[in-house]
Amino acid sequence: MYIEAENVLSLLPWNTCSARCAHCGPESGPKDKSHIKHEHNLFLIEEAGKLYSKDWCLTLSGGEIFLFYDKLLKYVKHAKKHGGYTTLITNCYWARIEEKALELLKPLVENNLKVLGISLSHFHAEYIKPEYVRNAIKAAKKLKLTCRVRSVASKSGRLSDVLKSIEDANPWFMTVMEMPLVPHGRAANLPKDEFPSGVCPAASMTFNPKGKAMMCCNGGGDLEPLQVGDIYENSLAELEYQFASDPTLNLLRNKGPKECLKYLSKKDAEKVMQEKYINECHLCIELFKGKKGKELKNIIESDFINSMSDFSKKFTDKITTHNRVDG
Repeated sequence: MYIEAENVLSLLPWNTCSARCAHCGPESGPKDKSHIKHEHNLFLIEEAGKLYSKDWCLTLSGGEIFLFYDKLLKYVKHAKKHGGYTTLITNCYWARIEEKALELLKPLVENNLKVLGISLSHFHAEYIKPEYVRNAIKAAKKLKLTCRVRSVASKSGRLSDVLKSIEDANPWFMTVMEMPLVPHGRAANLPKDEFPSGVCPAASMTFNPKGKAMMCCNGGGDLEPLQVGDIYENSLAELEYQFASDPTLNLLRNKGPKECLKYLSKKDAEKVMQEKYINECHLCIELFKGKKGKELKNIIESDFINSMSDFSKKFTDKITTHNRVDG
């Protein structure tokens, strides 16, 4: 989400959206009413202010974050009050005219909104007119608000095509990001590409509308093995500790999902290798979904516990030997 801060609180307050795009991983839409309780979002922001260093970052997405503007503004103000700044991602449905876009953005900018992230692709075009995006960009520039475009790429649409649809807003000198389409959610039945070997590209504890603390917002976070707790049952400090110490998440952060293959049986590993994947996120989802995903997490955790036990024994033996020599 274009984050530069060392400490980040990532919230997906609701899964309700103005659109129902065919590629959407979390399957957001107008009829989805799942959400984190408003009071708990405010509580989490307060906790972040206590737990994190100065200039921490609140990132907001959804669903469509502008759908409940009064709540959005409260979250941005609350983050500022507690020492943070905000970035967000939107589809720009609300920017039907430039004047309206200015009216909505100005209070957010005045309360430390630093980045307007725009989710834009040919999938959005069915619901969001390009002129809305152009209006949002023009308004952001007038407010000196950093504006960044994130676009999902597939065989039927690439970033260059999308940028042409908003070229009169002069997006060519903005930061843009093209992301491969991960076959998760509504995009599950899409063509696959090559076998990936990279590390987790977006490991940032994120809270989904159901209150679950996830490893990321790229699809894998929806899976139980890649969740570390619940905001209604755990404090932010407890969740941060779980996120930082979980053996499976650390393996994915440091070595990537391909490293998990060594924990599978030879037969299962070969089966995985025979398939093709869009990127490392797609591979991660396939490895950790369903019953086999839970079993894989248990194997990784058991291996970690055994390795720590071996390390402790060796360390103790070394200390004992050292003491005997000194004695």
